[in-house]
Amino acid sequence: IVVFLLAIFLWAYVKTESFYDWAYKVPIEIINVKEGLAIANEVPSHAQVRFNGKGKTLISLALSRDYKIIIDANRNEGEHHFTLSKENVSILRQSFDVDIVELISPKQLTVVLDKFVEHGIPVVSEVQIKTENGYVVIGTEQIDPDSVLVFGPESLVRQIEFWNTDPHVLKNVNRDVKYKASLKPPQNDKISINRDDVIITADVQKLMERRMENVPVEVRNAPAGWKALVVPSKLNLILVGGVDNLTKLEDDQITAYIDWRRQSGRNDSDYPAYIITPEGISYRDVTPQRFKVVLEKR
Repeated sequence: IVVFLLAIFLWAYVKTESFYDWAYKVPIEIINVKEGLAIANEVPSHAQVRFNGKGKTLISLALSRDYKIIIDANRNEGEHHFTLSKENVSILRQSFDVDIVELISPKQLTVVLDKFVEHGIPVVSEVQIKTENGYVVIGTEQIDPDSVLVFGPESLVRQIEFWNTDPHVLKNVNRDVKYKASLKPPQNDKISINRDDVIITADVQKLMERRMENVPVEVRNAPAGWKALVVPSKLNLILVGGVDNLTKLEDDQITAYIDWRRQSGRNDSDYPAYIITPEGISYRDVTPQRFKVVLEKR
């Protein structure tokens, strides 16, 4: 066993004392970007470089990774092209006795410098609220804060119209919602945002119905010099909404009207009424459904 191990050691020693050409992936580092500017394009992170030296030295170099390509980007805004060669390769420790044979690829490097900006972008929720039977979400959900600051090159930031939360489903909800929603991470490493999450809130109420009778119907946009009368002059309907909203609802918060301007020119002798309800309240079973309009000269 000892002889076998010695043989392996001697073989490895002889092999690593020989000279070889080996190619490594060398990281590219861009330095000296001026304040107020940012790199706007995708730049290769590594270049392929061929080194020559003794085997043991090349192994040590590969393990330490004490090499890089440095690009000085101390330029103004715009597109800049750099020609790469072995002179761009730096070996950080001079103790490595190796030669840089050639830079294989890429031979050219393009760096686009753009203004570094921050811009407020509205947040769009991808959180779905599914209520338990007999409950309803009143109005629209609220997002706090409703926008995020996006940082990066102007040409990239200006393309972003909104920022989404991570998708999530809240099931069988029967009470008010307060949920911390994570924001989707940037898909481009040139872009960053100022926060990781937002708070989603929603008003959830038990669903109920309320019958409302004798809602007056008015005429809007009647011809000048004429008085418009509606026959019949009132309607009945059933309101549907959250229990808190309906119990606090006043009669004058329901508006019913006929828009004469919208109906003029039609051959119909009776017209539907338009009904306006507060947010979060819907209606059904309107009676009567159509009305006559009588015009009297003032």
